Amino acid sequence: MNPETLLTMAAKAIETRQATRADNWHLCYFDGRIQCLPTWHYQGEHPVFLVLHSLELESGLSTEQWNTLRTELTKFWKEVKT
Repeated sequence: MNPETLLTMAAKAIETRQATRADNWHLCYFDGRIQCLPTWHYQGEHPVFLVLHSLELESGLSTEQWNTLRTELTKFWKEVKT
């Protein structure tokens, strides 16, 4: 899977996140897919790509955050496929 497809999946996860009053969110791989969930959703270990405050999600990610996300998702995908 190419990095742009992974970023599209992440963007969709952000867009479709459940409405909740959580302040802190993270983009993670949980239940077999990339999701944007409150940081407290699960206490066990699982891959987390980026932690964000709700205000950052509302205003949109910066170029630096998208680049970090691209790097982390690509690294994760390569590890999963090997």
